[in-house]
Formats: sequence, structure tokens, C-alpha cells
Amino acid sequence: IGRFLSEIEFLPDRILSSSAVRARTTLELAAEEGAWGDDAPTELTDELYDTTIENALALIQEQEDEFSRLLLVGHEPTWSRLAGALIGRARLNISTATLIRIDFNAPRWRDVDFGDGELRWLVPAKLLRKSD
Repeated sequence: IGRFLSEIEFLPDRILSSSAVRARTTLELAAEEGAWGDDAPTELTDELYDTTIENALALIQEQEDEFSRLLLVGHEPTWSRLAGALIGRARLNISTATLIRIDFNAPRWRDVDFGDGELRWLVPAKLLRKSD
């Protein structure tokens, strides 16, 4: 995952992650593999663990506008529901470590809302594994 984001030159400039061990470990491995270092400010928060899509949206809306690429690291089933709501009533079933890019025309993070996003890509981690 981390290597993929590096290779396509689409690194986050802000990261919000659940404080849960599995989410933190996933983020650490991705950053290590992608050689991101400490380039993006990262916030570990309990608010992304077992949250609602409304709470996750509120966290997105609280972000500073200087950041244009926000990476969220969290848990199912919230992420499938959140992504579906952001792009407009879509039903998604997101597998573990799947990357989803959703773009918004909103000039500020506080303007992001459900139904306003455009799904640009969805990449399951199993597609990125190198075969032996």
C-alpha cells in the first residue's frame, strides 16, 4: 500500500488514524514500505474506533485547509458505509487494507458532505502483492 502510493506519487499530506493497534500497525507498515518518513502530520485518535459515519465526516470537516490529501485509517464496517455515503448512497464492501481515493470539489474541508465525493479509484491490497 505504502509503496503503491509512493510509486504513483500520491502521498498524503495529513493522516488521521484510529488509535487501535491494528490500524496503527497498518499505517506504520505502509509508511515504512513507501518511505514516507514523517512527511505527513499524523493524528491517532480514539474517535475513529467504532465510530459512526457522521462522526467520521465531522473529523474530516475539522481538518485544516492547508492539507489537500487526507488519509484516513480505520475500521469496517464504518469505512464501507462512509465511502458509500461520501460518493452518494453507494453500497461498498471494502476489504482489509483497501485504498480508496475520493475527490471533492469543496474549497474547504468543512464544506465536504455526503454525496459530494467522486470515487476515483478503489484498490484492494491483494492486487498490489508481488507474486513469488
